[in-house]
Amino acid sequence: MVIALAVCHDRLATVFEVADALVVVKDGSESNPCRRRIEIGRRHPMARVSMMRELEVSILLCGAIAMPLQGMLESAGIEVIPFLRGSVDDVLDAYRRGRLGNPDFWLPGCRFSNFAGGHRRGRGRCRGARGPKHRQWRGGMNV
Repeated sequence: MVIALAVCHDRLATVFEVADALVVVKDGSESNPCRRRIEIGRRHPMARVSMMRELEVSILLCGAIAMPLQGMLESAGIEVIPFLRGSVDDVLDAYRRGRLGNPDFWLPGCRFSNFAGGHRRGRGRCRGARGPKHRQWRGGMNV
């Protein structure tokens, strides 16, 4: 399994689209995973999707991400676990141990109720504008 984390310095980037690098971890064995940092700079979002497909990424751990881009990644077979925060090592460890349900790893204002096997599935919900035009995402459906 290949896991990618969208980062700025040694922490998850708050927003995927402005991440300056991906930390890519090939998880063959927890005791000796292959890990590398790939600079992505200002690549176009489609170029990022293509690059992750070439790297055979199966899971992306990231901060906020635009829904259309998340949809493109998911269509490419990449599971996206968004709205996360923390250091690369802490988030990766929490993912491996099934502890991403801990609110310490959520971006401020985000909450989630859909967990399967300790990992968040589908889209979460962040506080935002309220009013007649406001729509919330639940499990990939617009309500």
